[in-house]
Amino acid sequence: MDDLSYEYIFKRTIDNINDKFRPEAIVLQCGSDSLSGDRLGSFNLSVRGHGNCVKYIRNLNLPLLLLGGGGYTLRNVPRCWTYETGIAIGQEIDDNLPKTEYSEYFYPEYKLHMPVSNMENANTSEYLNGVLESIENNLKQLNIGSTSLEINGVGKNPSLLYDVDMNEMIQDYEDKNKDIRVSDDIKPSKNYMDIN
Repeated sequence: MDDLSYEYIFKRTIDNINDKFRPEAIVLQCGSDSLSGDRLGSFNLSVRGHGNCVKYIRNLNLPLLLLGGGGYTLRNVPRCWTYETGIAIGQEIDDNLPKTEYSEYFYPEYKLHMPVSNMENANTSEYLNGVLESIENNLKQLNIGSTSLEINGVGKNPSLLYDVDMNEMIQDYEDKNKDIRVSDDIKPSKNYMDIN
């Protein structure tokens, strides 16, 4: 997955979600495990491409809370979050990293933006359009959105969605799920250390 493919999916999906729910604020989790070279991720995004998604959300002009998240390559995570913090506050950040006691973590580039790998993007346009179609179909099946909740007077008090006494429901759950210490009921076998 490269920058262009990811942005295509991201922007269309966000547009569909925005049309469906009309949010008053957005919480965006910005895990960096989709960046090129991440130890666990298999995407090939650049820091700039990842940040373009944050820019897209920021340009919706809604209150925005950015959260960190995944990212398993030490060189990627601070680059990504630094760049995206700059986007969030509207501050352009120099590509040359300042010298600090941590500079060696960013060897050999010492740059905010690093090149992506030469990994081939195996996602065809047919496949990506199929993913989008699936997302759009799933969104169409959702019956609630912020507009319908506010029309029904529920938007300010979500507990009105349920015709139940929440305290009664919690007590019923606690009665059925008593705290049982499994370790109190388990006695080790005399031979628990035997391998044979």
